Amino acid sequence: IHHFAEIGNITAKSIHIGECSGTMISSSHFSEYVAESVETLGDLFGKVRLHSCGLSNHLLEAFSEIKQLDIIDTGSNTSLQKIRAVFGNDFEVHYAPPIELLQKNVGKKTIVQWIETTLEENNNGPLKINFHLEAGYDVSNCITLYQTLLDITEH
Repeated sequence: IHHFAEIGNITAKSIHIGECSGTMISSSHFSEYVAESVETLGDLFGKVRLHSCGLSNHLLEAFSEIKQLDIIDTGSNTSLQKIRAVFGNDFEVHYAPPIELLQKNVGKKTIVQWIETTLEENNNGPLKINFHLEAGYDVSNCITLYQTLLDITEH
């Protein structure tokens, strides 16, 4: 990272760490085997954006032990209420909708309900909802999600 930052004449001030396999272990094992490596990288690069795409409710306390943790990037129905309870309302969260919401045969009402529930559970903390298009996703659902969020943020 430092090598390419030097070539690009930039300074690396943060690091994105994808730790999706962590969802398959206990919180105590995450603390013991993963958090130390994340800490080491945080010491080298500063702020940490930790990605955990699976259901991560059981790991939130372990995540909170990472002193350089700046952003959690999660989804898969990880509880925003629990994230806010552990990290507070000033902590930035990047959140992805469940993949089922983006697949075929999901009505607009279901998408709008998910957005409303998500925003309520977020309790006005800093939140970015992100998703990407994959095979099997219904493009119209992605557009509905995007447009609904745009409409809400404009009001």
